[in-house]
Amino acid sequence: MINKLKRFFTINYEGIASARIINKYDNLSMSNQNTNIDKELNENGFVNLGNCGFSVDVISEKVKYIFDSKDNSESSIIAIKHPFLIDKDISKFLSIDKVNETIINYLGNDATFDRMWCYRVTTESSKSDVSGLWHHDRVGKRIKMFVLLHDIDESRRPLVYAKGSQKYKLTNNSYSKSRGNTDEMEKKFNNNITKLIGKKGDLVLIDTHGWHRASWEEGLYFRDVLSFEWSSYSKSVQLEKFNLPIGIKKELFFSEFNPENTLMKLGKLEVNGKYKIYGSKKNVLPVNTIDAIDFL
Repeated sequence: MINKLKRFFTINYEGIASARIINKYDNLSMSNQNTNIDKELNENGFVNLGNCGFSVDVISEKVKYIFDSKDNSESSIIAIKHPFLIDKDISKFLSIDKVNETIINYLGNDATFDRMWCYRVTTESSKSDVSGLWHHDRVGKRIKMFVLLHDIDESRRPLVYAKGSQKYKLTNNSYSKSRGNTDEMEKKFNNNITKLIGKKGDLVLIDTHGWHRASWEEGLYFRDVLSFEWSSYSKSVQLEKFNLPIGIKKELFFSEFNPENTLMKLGKLEVNGKYKIYGSKKNVLPVNTIDAIDFL
């Protein structure tokens, strides 16, 4: 009984303490927002910037080949470790002026690249748990950019987002408070629920503070995506002790990668043999992972 009470108070203390930090830094970023802020992103919590000039055909085929090499029959999601090593062109997405300007205008001048995921929501996925539940990411304002590796319509498991739901302050940031019952959430947001569809190569930016969920419904096709994340560096440092999914995580780049014109912390990048290593903290991935190094 004592241990249960201790756990209860610890969870709520951490939830309230982290919420205060998030609100503090998010309020600061709002006061420092550039007047050129993207209106759609600001109002809705998401924006599709369209194709910014890069073909993803080769990247898409390489990603598909890697994922198809694994038995997906019992997996709902699989990821690729060291995703920047899939193809050298992937790192170009970090230096797109339009993307970086949009992110700085929204998050503030200390907006920093944290990590990138490459994952597949599989055809076998049929669970409304974890990301399939309505949730926010427990880190406050944070930009995630999806690079669509094929056309995404309602049959391709689009992200479901509640428009405008990013405009709220946290009171308790515990895990349980960040998840919502499907019926209650859909009743609450009613006509503001949108499925984020798009064309192959589109860049879709979302604020993960808004309420969203993955499309888990049975019978849908798989979805492959690159997922980049940026956050306020100062906020991420303050949240380190809470073990939240924010801040710079370890990524490998090819040695010739040029970090100029990106939002990376250059002091966190070092050369190590034939690779450049960004950050030192482990990038926690799903259990089902494939290492891109094995395909070089």
